Order: sequence, then structure tokens, then C-alpha cells
Amino acid sequence: MDIDKLRDRATQMREINQGERTIELDAAAQKVSREHTARGMRHSGNHIFALAKVQLEAFPHSVEDAWEILKDVHHSLGAVTSQDVRDAMKSWITESIGIFQRQASSSIAAYITRHANGLQNKAMLNEVDTTERAARFLSARYDIAIDNYMDTLMNHPKSLGAITINAQTIGAVLTGDRATAHVSQSPESMAKMTELLSLMRDAISRDSSLNPQRQRELLEIADEVKDELSSSNPNETKLMTLFSLLTQSVQTLPAALPAYEAARALLAGFGIPI
Repeated sequence: MDIDKLRDRATQMREINQGERTIELDAAAQKVSREHTARGMRHSGNHIFALAKVQLEAFPHSVEDAWEILKDVHHSLGAVTSQDVRDAMKSWITESIGIFQRQASSSIAAYITRHANGLQNKAMLNEVDTTERAARFLSARYDIAIDNYMDTLMNHPKSLGAITINAQTIGAVLTGDRATAHVSQSPESMAKMTELLSLMRDAISRDSSLNPQRQRELLEIADEVKDELSSSNPNETKLMTLFSLLTQSVQTLPAALPAYEAARALLAGFGIPI
């Protein structure tokens, strides 16, 4: 595979997508400003935090969009699974996360400059920009996501047609050349995932050996899984990525062992080895 072509094409598509998202973010920020100005809160901490929230919520979505773009380009160029390609994909995603983090951080700094005049408690401004922490979390998540994606391609031979896999509690259908799993989520399977998630979250909360920062990061992942499970239209790729990441992360926690084993068996039905 031509790695330069992979990177260049993905970058071009990422920049087009980000241009569209920037327009949406500007509109969202303007709406926030209008609402706060109308309430006499233009130069307030609440206004700054609300503006920062626009950027902080968009940041992971931008990375997710970039990941989908990268996968599409990778498939269009032949879905080669060599180590060089794997490394190039990880490098590109890391680069993308850095770009989005700097853009979000720069916007937040501009909000502070514009609206912090006369703010009495300026110390609170140190808590506004959390993009670096989010970037670390996203880097860890997508590093594993790329490994899972590439390993799945390696473990499933080319298929000339659709293949139906009867998974244990969740059905999956593989379609197309070097197929990708699409999840049929039954009420029973969703309930099972929710139950396993609750057990793992409880184990994370109670484990005193965990580094506090690591504990917070794992709980954030668990919360994202919960939000996706409760969504009216769950993003299947995101759900599987997050759930597999959480499962791998709790495998060394004694209290989480029963849930880990059950989750590992469940994920095996998707061809995702843990």
C-alpha cells in the first residue's frame, strides 16, 4: 500500500470535514454568546465555561470523524494490514488528535481573552481548558482501536459475499470485501452489556490500587459506554470500540474478573479477541 497516498488522501478529507465542523462550532458559540449577553452575563465565568463546553464536546467527535475517514481510505486502497500501515495509521490519528486539541485550546484561550475582563475569580480560568487531558484519553482509546481494527482484518479472510455470524448473545453480519461487523442489538444483548458495564464500573470505583487519574479515565470510558447504550440510535463502531477498550482495561482488577470474562466471551462473537 502507498502509505503517503493513505495519509494525503485522509488528510485532505479530514480538512474538508473539519472546515464544515468549524462553521457549525462558530454558529454554536455565537448562540451561546447571544444567550448569555441577553441575560447580562457576557463577561462571566458561566459564559466562558459554556463556550469552552462547545469546543470540549466537539473535540472527540472530530477525532471520531477522522477515524472513520481513515478507515474508509484504508479500505479504498486495499486494506493492507502490514506493520508499516498500522504504524502509519496510529501516527496519523495521533497527529489528528494534536491538531484538534490545539484548535480547541486556541479557541478556548480566545474566549477567555474576550470575556474575562472584570472577572473577579480569575483562578477559575485554570480549570477551563481540559483539552490536554482529553487528548491523552483519546490517544489511548484510538491506539487500541487501531489494533483491534487491524487484527480483525487480519483474522477474517476475504469474503465474496455476506457472511452471517451467529454470535452468543449478539448477532453480527459481515458484509463486503474484508468485511466490517455491524451489530444487531437485541433488547437481551443490550441488557447483558448494561449489566456487565455496571459490574465493571463498580469494580473500578472500589479498587483502591488504581491510580486516581487512571480511575477517573476508566470511569469516563464507562460513562461513555453507558451513554451510547442508552442512546436511541447507538453508534455501533463507537460502542464496540469503547466496550472492548474498557474490557481490556479492567482485566487485572480482581473484583472485575467475572464481568471481564463474560465481556470477553461476548466480544469474541464479534471477532474481537481480548
